[in-house]
Parts: sequence; C-alpha cells; structure tokens
Amino acid sequence: MAVLGKGSIYIGIFSAVIGVFLYAFLELDLHKRVYNHVPGECHHSHSLRVGAAQIVMFDNTVIFTGGADLNNATNSTGALYAWAMDTRDIQEVAIMAQHEHNPAGFNPHGLSTHMNILMVTVSTYPVKPEDRIDIFTIERRKPKDPKMPNVPTVQFVKSVSDPLFTGLVSVAAITDNKFYASNRYRSRHAPSRFIENIFNLETGSVVFYDGKKVQTVIEHLPGPTGIAYDPRKRHLYVSLYGAKAIAIYRADFHNVSKVQEIKLFASPYFIALDYLNGNFLVAIHPIRIRHIAHEYDRHNFYSPSQILKIQRLRKKWIITQLYANDGATISAATSAHVVYSTDKQKPARLLIGNVHNGLLSCDLVSV
Repeated sequence: MAVLGKGSIYIGIFSAVIGVFLYAFLELDLHKRVYNHVPGECHHSHSLRVGAAQIVMFDNTVIFTGGADLNNATNSTGALYAWAMDTRDIQEVAIMAQHEHNPAGFNPHGLSTHMNILMVTVSTYPVKPEDRIDIFTIERRKPKDPKMPNVPTVQFVKSVSDPLFTGLVSVAAITDNKFYASNRYRSRHAPSRFIENIFNLETGSVVFYDGKKVQTVIEHLPGPTGIAYDPRKRHLYVSLYGAKAIAIYRADFHNVSKVQEIKLFASPYFIALDYLNGNFLVAIHPIRIRHIAHEYDRHNFYSPSQILKIQRLRKKWIITQLYANDGATISAATSAHVVYSTDKQKPARLLIGNVHNGLLSCDLVSV
C-alpha cells in the first residue's frame, strides 16, 4: 500500500486552495467591476415603499409585485401594484376573492399574463413544504372620480400548489389554465439552499401545469430564475443564474427540447419578452458574490445591477447594455420593462425594479 509523502500532501492542499480561489475569483465574479451607465434622466417613484420585483404590462397600466420576503414568508407585506402611465401614480391593486384566498399569506414574486389572466408565484418558504401559484382575472373598472387613475382590480380564481414547487421564482402563462414555472431551489432548508446557490448545483428545474397536474419537464438546471414563453415560435426562455446564461427551448406543452444557449457571463434574473419583435430585456446581477450577500442581508450589502437588451439579427444574438449601476441607486435589480409613450415627443421609458426598495424610471434617450 502506497503512502503519500508530506510533499504530495502539501501539493494536494495547495492545489485545493488554488482551486477554491479560482472558483471564487471567476464564478463569484470577484474580478469584476461595474461602471455606472444610464440611457437618460432617471428618477425613483418615491410613493412606493416596497420593491417592484417583476413588471408586466396590461393595457396602458404597469402591474408589478412588491413587498415579498423570500427568506421568510411570515414577514411578507406582499401585494400587487399598478403604475398608471398617464399620471405615473402608483396604487395597490385590490384583490377580489369570494373564497380561499388568504391576503395574510400572500408573498408574491414572479408574475405573467395571458390575455386578461394574471398568474403569480407565491413563496411560502419556510412556513409550508411547497410554494404555490395564484391565478387571477384582471378587471378594468372606471373610477367614480374621473380625476382618479383607472387602476384595474384582480379577481381571484384559484391557487395551484404541488410538492414539485420546491423553490418557485418565475411563471410563464401559456393559456388561461396552463403554465411553465421555474424552481431555483430543490431544498426547503436554508443551509442546503445556500450550498445550492454558492456552488452552482444543478438542482433546479422547470415544471409544467396542464390544468390538472404538475410534472417536471426540464431537470438538472443551475439556479433557473426568470422564464418567458414566445407563443409564435413556441420557444421557452430560461434564465440560468448559476450558468450565467439564457437557455432557449422548443416547448410544446409537455414536450421540451433545448435549441441553444446565450452566454451572458453574468447571472440573469427575470426576462421581459417583446412579443412583437422577439427582443427581450433581462435583469443581470454582474457580481454574483455581492448579490448572494445582498439576498441574505440586504441592509448591510448592496449589489450592482445591469439591464441588457437581447435581439436576434440574422443568425446572431446582439446584446446591448441599457443600464448599469454599482448598487447605490438601485440594488440587485430583478426586472426591467420598456414603456412607450403615446406622445411621440416624449421618449420611451425604461422601468427597473427590485425585490425590496423602489421602482426606477429612466428616459431611453441614448444607449
């Protein structure tokens, strides 16, 4: 039986230390710096006291989730909010429910629309063994006072929960009763989730709900976060936080096959797809170690933000940076959406949101 000498042991230890250092340096982005870049004048919506985790459009109104606590659902002050484009007023969206819906347990994060259907991922971690998705119909009612903004209400339809909902982040509505959803985590325990996160473990998944049951359609993913579905191409876009890429799948309900992958070299979060031209925006966490620290202790660690526009040109993907910030203005941005003005004299606006504090609006004058 061979016995290792001291020299071999020292070389092994030295190699392990170098390996850990290189992993931290490259995978956790210790070598990166973020330089501020704005596309035009930016300002915060000071009337909003919570975050705007994910942003979608319905008619002429921006709807977003706010007030979630992804580390502890019992601390949630979660709600849906609407931002009227004409007045820029922000109001909480009233949830109408005849049965079952519990506002005290509403901890919303991701959302998606299909026609007048709104689907919302609700984190119940660590209170319950599985997360859920709430489904609503969006209703537009004219206010009694014409001076008040025309903010929609939502009518609760039902909740979908399943043991496969282990760490929901995002949902992509396919029909009024079918959807894809992403699980960033497999575990429901904090230490295990930290290990999944820090070491890029391929424990994430994408699931599909066909109106009756939930099943896993993509397995072994490194931290899937945002997803979006293009009904024309039948393509499913999945942000891979751990792989620093966006994977594109051909998706026909249960049948899903990978088409290609777009390397971003930074960790993506929610995706906003423009259905007219196929372009999409993605919120990026350029320095991963700082984002992980921010997720666990947002009061003492800020995290840089980056917004990218990705568009198809012939056979190539063109990536353009629309916004970047070191974290002082908006920390750990999770979503972005372009809002076009009905006044042709006014520029389009880039809305940027995060989980905890505020909505940033920037004029898209220069990129």
